[in-house]
Amino acid sequence: MSSSNFTFNHFSAMQGHIGDDAIDVIASNCTKLRHLNVDTHQLTDEALKSFAKHLPDLEHLNINQNRTITDDGVIPLVKHCKKLKELIMSQIPGVTGKSIAALGEREKKNPVMEKLNIAITGVVSKDIIPLKYVTNLTFLDLTRCRGLCYEHLVHVLTSCRKLKIFHATSVDLFDDKCVELAVKNLKNLGFVYFGSMKITDVGMDYLAKYGKNLYKINVPYTGVTHKGAENVCKNLPKLTHVGMTRCDSADEDELELLVQRYPHISFSTFRQDAKRMLMRAGKWHEDEVGIVTKELIMQKLCGSPPPPRRKPRRLIGTGGKIEYITIKM
Repeated sequence: MSSSNFTFNHFSAMQGHIGDDAIDVIASNCTKLRHLNVDTHQLTDEALKSFAKHLPDLEHLNINQNRTITDDGVIPLVKHCKKLKELIMSQIPGVTGKSIAALGEREKKNPVMEKLNIAITGVVSKDIIPLKYVTNLTFLDLTRCRGLCYEHLVHVLTSCRKLKIFHATSVDLFDDKCVELAVKNLKNLGFVYFGSMKITDVGMDYLAKYGKNLYKINVPYTGVTHKGAENVCKNLPKLTHVGMTRCDSADEDELELLVQRYPHISFSTFRQDAKRMLMRAGKWHEDEVGIVTKELIMQKLCGSPPPPRRKPRRLIGTGGKIEYITIKM
């Protein structure tokens, strides 16, 4: 059938298997497609070349977890799909700095890209420098970008000033100085996800001082304490969420006090996440209020008060610990 018989502008086929031949049929017969979601479909570069050939109006593309895709497919895609403004391609190790360079070159002449997700790809820190030309970006995910550091981030965060959502999780060199760089330059920043990195209360001080449009802050698995959490809660009027899962330097009891003091802010902590899980299971009613304690969580889980703690085992003279004693006569 000719392409004139098809007027679809949105196609979604998540988590399955569609071969390259089928994709070519779809692309060649639905040339007006603007939204295309083919997440987790074992696509190859041939599929992306077909998009580049047949879909000049493509604006939104999700190719997450198509792990056989490489730069050979992405480069012609970004070159020929000149209206593409959302490209979601996380967990594709074959995507490297070559694709980012091609995107940057295109954006110099025609800046339209708004959302870019290159989490868990082959992109390393120095590869992100061409993103300084992608000046319309409002969303950027650099999760697990190897070696991500201030030296290369400065090119991007001083140019892409429209960023509203910025994720940079599990990158060892991202520290408080990088937080300062981001929040001072990105005045529209509303949501940050800075997890598993070298961030402390100093970074939270920067967020509290400069991030007046922040509504969501996630800093799990960092060195942030309850004092850093209190600082942002006190100083950011638009804040509605603080993520503090496994921030082991924070005092859980103090975090629970913050939950009571700032009821308009949702907190993600061990205790609050456990409470939400119990609510979904029907073991915690929404009208129950008060401080959430570990003992109360255990009581809800077990249906009865938790058992008393065992007394410490007696140490013997050698410094060892008695585990078992068996006496047979």
